[in-house]
Amino acid sequence: MLSHPTDSLLTSALLCLLPVVLFLVGRIAPRAWSQRRDLPVINPRDPWSLSTGSARLRFLLGGPGLIKQGLSKWKVFQVLTNDGPQVVLDPEFTKEIRNHNSLSLGAFMYQRFHAHLNAFRPYQAFFEKDEAFIKFIRKKLAPQADLKCCLIQKLTSTPPEWHPIALKSSLGMIIARVLAKTFVGDPLCNNVRWLQIMVEYTVDSVQTSEALRKWPTILRPIMIHVLPVCRKLKAEMAEAESLIGSVLDQRRLDKEAASQSGQAPKQHMDAFEWMSQHYQEMGRPCDPVIVQLALAVTGIHTTTDMLAQLMYDLDGKDDLIEALREEVTTVIEKEGLTISSLNNMRLMDSCLKESQRLKPVQAVALQRIALEGFDLSDGTHLPKDTPVILSAGTWDPEVYKAPEEFDGYRFLKMRENPANETASLAVTPTSDHTGWGLGKHACPGRFLAIHEIKIVLCHLLTQYDFKGAAERPPQTIIMGTATLADPFAMFSIKRRDQSGSNVLVV
Repeated sequence: MLSHPTDSLLTSALLCLLPVVLFLVGRIAPRAWSQRRDLPVINPRDPWSLSTGSARLRFLLGGPGLIKQGLSKWKVFQVLTNDGPQVVLDPEFTKEIRNHNSLSLGAFMYQRFHAHLNAFRPYQAFFEKDEAFIKFIRKKLAPQADLKCCLIQKLTSTPPEWHPIALKSSLGMIIARVLAKTFVGDPLCNNVRWLQIMVEYTVDSVQTSEALRKWPTILRPIMIHVLPVCRKLKAEMAEAESLIGSVLDQRRLDKEAASQSGQAPKQHMDAFEWMSQHYQEMGRPCDPVIVQLALAVTGIHTTTDMLAQLMYDLDGKDDLIEALREEVTTVIEKEGLTISSLNNMRLMDSCLKESQRLKPVQAVALQRIALEGFDLSDGTHLPKDTPVILSAGTWDPEVYKAPEEFDGYRFLKMRENPANETASLAVTPTSDHTGWGLGKHACPGRFLAIHEIKIVLCHLLTQYDFKGAAERPPQTIIMGTATLADPFAMFSIKRRDQSGSNVLVV
């Protein structure tokens, strides 16, 4: 994509002024968060260093390990991050803060992803006072009732021969296509460029936010026009506006034509229609571009990561894979592929919860910012604007037998006790399993995500054989508190023999 001449002139001017601005910023810019002297720091600044750069790098490369190390010493401590010092709390504080009115997830998202900048406007949806976007996900958003339209794209059309694929990136495009059917409907859900934007904006917004955090807060509105990764994000926003605008313009014209001919307008079963109704009910305007990209941010990254990690965990467990295939075939032959039948795939549900227990997307149960100061039960005061991290508790040997081992039947066995029925479900967050977060701000899209993952898994299990590359097992990628499924792991895959079976044939 060629740069506009005006952009080039603006960039050149900003670069010329940058030395002067840096000098002034060094003298007047306030620090984002002040390090507290009354709390210990697990990764303090090196005595010989003039900055906290090396301390922040240690957190970026090994956040979960640092938090675990800190909890072995203290109940409350600090960790130095690219967002400044953050207060880490022991899981024993879970019950008293999970729904605390003074702690805000939206404020954390707003600050971390620079939502005041135009290219990050989709993140403003998480910080609305009336929670219109969150309520939309909880109340209106649901998988397509006609699941036949959600058949995944073929990973191969070749004869049944093994060949390599980059698993996570391939799954990302599949998830984008499945979610797009619900989010934007026809014809945009089949537009390859729109699918790419859904995936790219999700990834690039995270990378861009990291790049901007390396600069002082006062400089970020300038650097958003200078850094290449920032300009790419802006271009994706502009292209999304163009694509969505074209679809909505066509729908408006179709409605006008239908009205003039005395016919009822076509009803679209997708998020465009649902969000229009929802925001009208709430008496406020809706920006469809903001909502659609916020949905992509909410749905694609977590869903793809969870699915890829489960595939890594299943690799080599042939007996478990066959048991899952048998469950899928039995349930679908009896009930078809419906929301109800997906809920009855209990072994699959157990495997998903177990995989998420071992490697959630975040190694912490929640990340919040204090909107008002308050005291913890141990007397520790958390002032206004304090960033808070609650450590996750999914590896406790007192709760989970052999907690470091993957046991696909673990939650299926727990489910046999009626008292554990709800807590054992993959969609249920608990204080001992915080993959979806915790409390009133637990992920609102988790029901949709689990259903979409199960849909894809049904097709993957019944139509393909797969195995990981023995020479390079998948490695979890650590970025601060984020624990990401390996994006570089290669798998070999081939089509299964479908003769004699009519279950989910693409």
